[in-house]
Amino acid sequence: MVNFFLVFITMAFAIPQGPPKKTIKYAVIFEVLIEQDKVMKKCEISKVIDPTKGTDAIKFDVPQKYKESACKIISTKGPKMVDGKATPFYTYYFLDPNKPEEVITK
Repeated sequence: MVNFFLVFITMAFAIPQGPPKKTIKYAVIFEVLIEQDKVMKKCEISKVIDPTKGTDAIKFDVPQKYKESACKIISTKGPKMVDGKATPFYTYYFLDPNKPEEVITK
């Protein structure tokens, strides 16, 4: 009986489980304006895209917590200056729909 159990357990782990599931990551693109004094005046979601399907916007409700966390990270970048004036810029982070509150920076 014990031998049967050991063989069963060994076979259960030996059975291929199939390829790992591919994680879909969306890119959340932000429009940002940070003033010369490093005060963030604007941090808004411009659009969300599925990079595997192109650059057209997709419909996805980004959680407020994700936006707040991303804007906090973005605020450390400092202003983008053009001709001595702060100017809006765009940046992005990834979002895994299975973990929608986690900001993926790589």
